[in-house]
Amino acid sequence: MKGEKRKFMNQLKEKAKNEIKDKGIQHISEILNKIREEYLSRISNFVKDPEQSWKPFKGKLVEEIIMNEIHNKVEEIGLKIIKGSELEKEEINLEDCLAFVKRSLIVDFGEYGMHLPDADLVIYDPQKCKAVAIISSKTTLRERIAQVGYWYLKIKGSPITRNIKVLFMKMSTFGILDQLY
Repeated sequence: MKGEKRKFMNQLKEKAKNEIKDKGIQHISEILNKIREEYLSRISNFVKDPEQSWKPFKGKLVEEIIMNEIHNKVEEIGLKIIKGSELEKEEINLEDCLAFVKRSLIVDFGEYGMHLPDADLVIYDPQKCKAVAIISSKTTLRERIAQVGYWYLKIKGSPITRNIKVLFMKMSTFGILDQLY
């Protein structure tokens, strides 16, 4: 059953990505609305609350779409891009450069420890093994907007992380991505 669900979700993601490739990212809202109907009708075979499961699915899909859209441009200027979740692994499970990238992002909370900021995508310099920018992508403004602002202030408040660009991208009502920071 889990394999069927995963296969269905992967097929739907690929369908959405291919449509965006064909029509352009400016049609993302229209494409997601179409995909949503198919998702809700078929996912009910696998989950109790299809509407609730749509939100994380859509969020991860938008993250992947953004990564696909900017990947080549990032690499053209000699940088790399990865999902922020990749850096959540223990350092021992990261290649050396990514372990340094992770360290370059950490915010020190004193007695409360050190923590990685909310980062859906991380752009880094593979020569210096340092983070250059983080991207937090959201599908609506109410999704953790305060959290993004909070991390922005924390990152800019540290001498180690203050030069990291913080980008907040959301899908606008017009179906395009807006950069807010």
